[in-house]
Amino acid sequence: MGGADFHDSTTVSAFISETTEIDVTAVIRATVDTYFVTVSTPVSSGSALATVNSVAITRIGSNLLCMEGRILTLTSQQYVSHSQVITMTYDLGPVTNPDFAARSSFLLPSNDTMEEEIDFIISVQITDHVMNVQGALVAIETTLTGQSGVSYTSQSYVQVQVSGTETPELIFDFAMEQFSHWEKIPGDNVTCSVSLRLTNTSTAHALDVALHIMTPYYIGLSELPNVTTADANVITYLPEPGLKLSIWEIDFTDVVTFSIMLMLDPNRKIPIGSTNVETVIPVDLTYRGAVRADRAATGVIYTDILVNEFGFDTELPDVLGLQSGAVLDCQMTASSYLDPNTPSSGRLITGIGWKPSVRGEPFCGSEWLQVDFGSDTYVTGFKLQSSNDDAQDVVSSFTVKYSLNGYAWYDITEMDGVTPKSFTLSVPGNANRNDVYDVTLLEKERFSARYIRVVSTDVRCTVGLRLEVLGVKSTTSAYDCSSVTSNTSPLPEQSYVVNTDTGTILVCGASEVDGDVVCSKSDDAGTSWQPLDDNIGNIVAVVTNTSYIIAVSHDNSSYLLSEDDGVTWDILANEELAELQTLPGYLTSISFPYADYRGETDNEMYAVYGTDGDGFKLTGTLEGMQ
Repeated sequence: MGGADFHDSTTVSAFISETTEIDVTAVIRATVDTYFVTVSTPVSSGSALATVNSVAITRIGSNLLCMEGRILTLTSQQYVSHSQVITMTYDLGPVTNPDFAARSSFLLPSNDTMEEEIDFIISVQITDHVMNVQGALVAIETTLTGQSGVSYTSQSYVQVQVSGTETPELIFDFAMEQFSHWEKIPGDNVTCSVSLRLTNTSTAHALDVALHIMTPYYIGLSELPNVTTADANVITYLPEPGLKLSIWEIDFTDVVTFSIMLMLDPNRKIPIGSTNVETVIPVDLTYRGAVRADRAATGVIYTDILVNEFGFDTELPDVLGLQSGAVLDCQMTASSYLDPNTPSSGRLITGIGWKPSVRGEPFCGSEWLQVDFGSDTYVTGFKLQSSNDDAQDVVSSFTVKYSLNGYAWYDITEMDGVTPKSFTLSVPGNANRNDVYDVTLLEKERFSARYIRVVSTDVRCTVGLRLEVLGVKSTTSAYDCSSVTSNTSPLPEQSYVVNTDTGTILVCGASEVDGDVVCSKSDDAGTSWQPLDDNIGNIVAVVTNTSYIIAVSHDNSSYLLSEDDGVTWDILANEELAELQTLPGYLTSISFPYADYRGETDNEMYAVYGTDGDGFKLTGTLEGMQ
């Protein structure tokens, strides 16, 4: 009769962590088929009770014709809990067994049934699973599957032995890249490779594994660990410096490897110009064995401390590239500029000088020149010059703002940590346009940022600036100018409208450079003013024979209507606006840009903007605005 079968199951015994071998014999009767052998171990709660190490053939009966060399080919394996192999499948290849009646002069099979057998030896390791208690039977399943679809299964057993003294023993390696102190500076990364595994003599899994990397205050983490074969959580000590990497469990078969990137002095704590900053980083490991009723608790186990020593240099501050052109034109922007003195003209010595547009209040004393370095940059000082055509127009007083992202801005402050610090230059009467004014920041004033702004607090509207920034740039990657759409900050136009029936004047304009538009009204011909609702972005129109005011919201998402001269406001639908626009008293506001109107006559101003100059500053703002 054709087909296949296994001999009776066997039982062996093994202690936790011990590797044992199981003999399995398959009987393959008259057949011509291709077979696969699969060995599987049980799994509970996501962890194996035993792991499969290998499967090999020890004997093939003489009646069986099969693959040359009798070597199994591994085709697949399945894992649980990091690295525990629970299934191995091998290709046995084509197997032919002619029955006794089919013998020929070329093939003389024996009628001894042992010659129809294949003996396998299966190597498994007993894990430190909670179900592996004294005397427990772990079933090892062996399945022989033919390509024709036939399948035969046998079970063997390993009886678990527990000594009660099982203990894990972890070893680890922490290797730091080697370098000389002059090869690394603040902001550079140092790669550290970590490997953890249980020794061959360990008799228990390791739990609550914690790797402690005791970094000093000036060493940071550049990149989270890239962990293989185990899950790791990274925790930074607060407020103490250092790193803790936690791994829940390491099994007998795990080899946990990962790398971390430490960053040298990312916040520039070490004084610039330091040589061979000697640094010591101790590393140790703690862990414990699983708490079980059938064994003594191990408590926390400590390894020896590995000590890593290295040094690095800190840089000397240098010019950051405005004068040389390393900082591109697109990296220099401003609140405004007076043509041809564009933002990119504000380069020390080589430029003609940046000049802001003459726009009057609230802009005089708050115009700024900005530099985007493209990446984190440590700033230690500035060099300033006047424009190249006026030695006296240099920005004689200024504040400094900085930002990591271009949205949240911070000031260099006075000792109170709140008041923006005002830097002043002493410009002599006989100053030369080639004079350079040096500003060195105090240690506590230095900062790391991508963006910096020099904000003129000079009350003069006609100032000029040529600039160089001193410090240390962290990277030198190419800057992408395609992301820059304008070299000046966008600014809405100012506007006003007068209700010809009531005499109410409504005015809107910028509160400051980069500030919101604010709107005010006056019912007494400009003698006194009251602010309108903060949600108003601009006045669109009034209806003169009513108390209606039409406005647009700050985000330009909707129209607003007030029916009581600006006291309360409601959203105005587009169809309602269209209806109001048909009323005979509908009067739109007059808009005009912030510009230099010093050369305009009263008649020209009246003809273009509807104002005769009375109550109007020729630098572009209305008096009395709140």
